[in-house]
Amino acid sequence: MGALEQQFCGVCSRGVILSRESLFKCVQCGKVVCKDCFHAQQKQCYDCYAVFLEEQRKLRIVEDLETHRLEEEQKLREIAERRRRRLMQQRKSALVWMVLVPVVFTLFCWLVLGRLLRTPHGFWVTIAVVHDIIFVMSGLARYPWREDLVDRLSKSDRR
Repeated sequence: MGALEQQFCGVCSRGVILSRESLFKCVQCGKVVCKDCFHAQQKQCYDCYAVFLEEQRKLRIVEDLETHRLEEEQKLREIAERRRRRLMQQRKSALVWMVLVPVVFTLFCWLVLGRLLRTPHGFWVTIAVVHDIIFVMSGLARYPWREDLVDRLSKSDRR
């Protein structure tokens, strides 16, 4: 009977009789390993495969962090856009109360009180001016002064 040739696994150091069992070579590090210590799909020993899995795990973590960062940036952009739209609406409403409403009310007073009811000129002008001042003050109260100041300061800081 011939001599049995035996080699030892590079990972677990188990003796392998070559006539009964195959040895495999890792494509990553070049170790000769037994069947139990070889990952056939990756063609790597389990030491190299563990490193490969750790690298894959780290890559997934980095991808997840990047995805999370992008989602947060998108949410911040959406919030900023909603805030910008709300400020534009507040400015528009305030300007309507400061400009349009006093003009329309003055025309109304002139038409109804001055022309139709033929009240004295000073009477309807006084009513119109007092109410116009109230409308302008109401518009000034509605105007988003603080937000405009913050926006202007932040724009000047960027420059």
